Amino acid sequence: MPNMLHYFAAVSGSTVVRPLFFVFPSDRLARDNDWEFMWGEAMLIIPALDMSPEVYAYLPQDASWYSLRDPDYGVKSASGLEHLNAGIDEVLPVFIRGGCIIPRQAPEMTTIASRKNPLELVIALNDSAEASGTLFWDDGESPITENCCGIYQFKMRANSTHAEFTVTGNAANVPIPPLNVIDIFGYDWQPHFETAVVNGVSRSLSSCASYDSSKRVISINCTNLLNISSVGQSISWSNTYWEIVDPDKRIDCLPAPRTDSVGNRCAQVGCIYDNNANGGVPACYFPRRSGYVKTGTTTDGVVLERYPGVANPYGDNMSPIFFKYSQIGSTVNIRIGPEGRYEPPLSLPRESYDTGEVLVVEQSTETGVFAFKVKRLSTNQSIWDTTIGGLMFADQYIQIAAFIGSSEIFGLGEHTRSRFRHVVNNYTTWPMFSRDQFPSSSTSYQNLYGVYPFYLAVENDHKAHGVLILNSNAQELMIGPAPHIVYRTIGGMLDIYFFPGPRPEDVVRQYAAFVGKPALPPYWAFGYQLCKYGYKSLTELKETISEVQKAGIPLDVVYADIDHMDLYQDFTLGQNWKELPTYIKELHDQSMHAILIFDPAIQVDSESFERGINGSAKFVEWERNDQVPRAIQDLYPLVNNTKIMLGTVWPLKHVAFPDFTAAETREWWKDEILLFHEKVGFDGMWIDMNEPTNIGTNENDTQPITPNHSNRPYISPLMCPLNGPDSKYDMPLYETYNVFVYENGAEKSYLSSKTLCMVGMTAEGRIYDMKSLYGYFESIATRAGMEAATSKRPAVITRSSFPSGGHYAGHWLGDNLAAWGDLQVSVVGIQEFSIFAIPYVGADICGFRGNTTEELCLRWHQLGAFYSFSRNHNDIGQVRQDPAAWPSVAAAARQVYLFRYRYLPYLYTLHYLAAISGSTVVRPMFFEFPNDDAARENNEQFMWGDAMLIAPVLQEQREVVYAYLPREATWYSLRDIDYGVKAGPGSTLLNAPLNQLPPVLIRGTLILPLLWAVFPNLFA
Repeated sequence: MPNMLHYFAAVSGSTVVRPLFFVFPSDRLARDNDWEFMWGEAMLIIPALDMSPEVYAYLPQDASWYSLRDPDYGVKSASGLEHLNAGIDEVLPVFIRGGCIIPRQAPEMTTIASRKNPLELVIALNDSAEASGTLFWDDGESPITENCCGIYQFKMRANSTHAEFTVTGNAANVPIPPLNVIDIFGYDWQPHFETAVVNGVSRSLSSCASYDSSKRVISINCTNLLNISSVGQSISWSNTYWEIVDPDKRIDCLPAPRTDSVGNRCAQVGCIYDNNANGGVPACYFPRRSGYVKTGTTTDGVVLERYPGVANPYGDNMSPIFFKYSQIGSTVNIRIGPEGRYEPPLSLPRESYDTGEVLVVEQSTETGVFAFKVKRLSTNQSIWDTTIGGLMFADQYIQIAAFIGSSEIFGLGEHTRSRFRHVVNNYTTWPMFSRDQFPSSSTSYQNLYGVYPFYLAVENDHKAHGVLILNSNAQELMIGPAPHIVYRTIGGMLDIYFFPGPRPEDVVRQYAAFVGKPALPPYWAFGYQLCKYGYKSLTELKETISEVQKAGIPLDVVYADIDHMDLYQDFTLGQNWKELPTYIKELHDQSMHAILIFDPAIQVDSESFERGINGSAKFVEWERNDQVPRAIQDLYPLVNNTKIMLGTVWPLKHVAFPDFTAAETREWWKDEILLFHEKVGFDGMWIDMNEPTNIGTNENDTQPITPNHSNRPYISPLMCPLNGPDSKYDMPLYETYNVFVYENGAEKSYLSSKTLCMVGMTAEGRIYDMKSLYGYFESIATRAGMEAATSKRPAVITRSSFPSGGHYAGHWLGDNLAAWGDLQVSVVGIQEFSIFAIPYVGADICGFRGNTTEELCLRWHQLGAFYSFSRNHNDIGQVRQDPAAWPSVAAAARQVYLFRYRYLPYLYTLHYLAAISGSTVVRPMFFEFPNDDAARENNEQFMWGDAMLIAPVLQEQREVVYAYLPREATWYSLRDIDYGVKAGPGSTLLNAPLNQLPPVLIRGTLILPLLWAVFPNLFA
């Protein structure tokens, strides 16, 4: 190789030893690198320049790199900065660049002796599976003349079906050894050497060629393979139908946890098994040539038939299915599936917000099966590319995978995450299925209360797009390091919507235009709110409220949890709460408001339930009479001749679950709200337990524990069909990670754990399909009831929801823990719900579960005052945590809520704009500064709209904030201590003592409206 490079230097003036930035002129790190160099454009040398057994290497990002050292010969290395072994007894790190071919010869003790050995080639394929190189050959010492030497060009191309290597150029009358050895790096397919053709003649290479599937390296060592003294030589072979897929680009063929042999099952379904896979990399994976083939066209799409080479691992692929695509303004819709499949019965506006950006859909058969790509027309970049393979469509196992062209992914829910941006450097599966599961900063990947199969991605040029997969069945989305995604669901169809952006804020507006813009809460709902579970009486609640008011803390909303009910039954008042209507009138006289909790489960011998039955309200039912557990049903006269599914929640007797998809049920629910509102006069509704929750499903020894009723009578739990012909829905072949993440050893979980049986029925379909919509439909019914009762915009807060849910209700982040980690993750949570178009959102201030501390509660109020929904809520049996419990917390809460109330005209305006345009309220910084990488990486700050930046204290015993103020703007402090002082930009330390507001800044060029009066609440 040096001889060739020096020849070109002699004839053209090119360099031999080459600085990195000569080959990568746009790479700043390459320009700054002083310790590495290249031979030509193909070989990278990284010397050890100190006594360390490692070198800190930089492999430029715009190329693929393969090692040339014996210990890791042919292994692909990640681009970027990394530590590499460089011991004194090892060859230094040397790499070949993908797309290059390097000639070589076995070494001898002299150069003359070496030149007599057969030629060898090292071929490193690039991402397009191509490579090229050149060989200069002469006698080694004669003058360079016109016919002195031979120059040979080598080219290699491969794809999923075949490979071809060619030699061209001008030969000279100089003897040249034969080419016997070829090593090929980065070969993604299984070669079929028996089919080789050498110079047009069939010649099996199986006896002298091999393939290492773990390294993806071909080694050919055949005597007299090619005599390149005559040009026009070639070698070709075919590949078997599967390809070896890079460990970073795989689709797991058997994603369910298994205890038996994966290899045997893998082969049975036609997938590829890699015994060396580790670190979460799928060992059994789909070949790219898997899925469906195009067999015809329709007026609006194509007909697809299943490809027989690879089977669906969890059922038979349905065939034919249809691929259709259309546009709603600038939104692209792709639908895949057979006719007549279940779809979520949603009434969505399906409107578009046009920004001039255009997405186009291209069909492809480049891998031998049908695929499609969604591209941004302005850049021709793919944002979804399904040539990765793996399209599956069985009745209860549907899968689609795609290269997504971006490693900057935000959204998907509902989960607890400490990082706003998803990590894509490993395989991570995010389940989505509504479940009564509390959030916790110490656990990840668990599906929580709501379902939001929507993500926002930022592309390499900082343009953003969004993807919504409109499906309500149990589902999951795996994010992999290619970067790629694998979406799986066990019902319905594939109904996918692409929103083109190009700004992140545009994506959310486009999503909101499609699913429904968020509701505007009443002004008072932006005031401070106080709640506790476990008050023993109304008197205790009133005493707490009085102490908070005496501490001078603004307060607008008082809550009553299930304590106010008569034995935990909706639409009732307990013995110690009979004066609640009178107290609510007193609150109204103080310009304050009251919100009460309501659970969906209704005790089946209650007056409310009887009115429902008499009014033809519908409740979730068993599918058939023979499934009904008559021993339980016959206990209650109102249901003993029905198929109504009975469960157990807080009430002391069995309950039924209203079917809010039925018009008769919604009318009954409205009437119950009207009746109870006329009696009690509450102002808003907090709807809880609506995943829906059923306590003790499939468990014989689990019963609800409620205050003052620890000795409650035992009532038989709900038992679902877990075997036999009726178990198809409660025990599907693939249960999804919505089950797997909760299983621990012998402890079994089910789709029906903590909820209703999947076999249950509603007016619009089976619980198996409809469960994740339960809270959404209850929100619709509840909002309608409150509007009828008050003739005003209501305040409705729901625990479970679905895309479009923000059109009817706000959301709190659930039963969090009084822990610093939970304080921190709430910052991510409120920003994620901004992406989901649910801007009225917040976490329980000070934490719901567990005992808070004085410092934690203080800092949480300083953060929570900037939640749009700002409520302190506490669990039964925990230490008191209202802000008046500690003088320091009272002072901090008074200070920060007076600040909040002063700027509520701005917050209220933001919510109005969200309601009419779909814009965000709590806004991630990168929404305003999309070109700022540091803003996208920040997990601890957020904005109100485009003007106000909040940098809270999120760690214990900290009195400074290491803040990042985006460089594209000028920033001024809004705190009294440094009011109007210019700060930043960039990374900066800001003082944040306990007795001062956290850093709050206004962005230069913007004006904020505010109120200047000091008041006890919003309307005083």
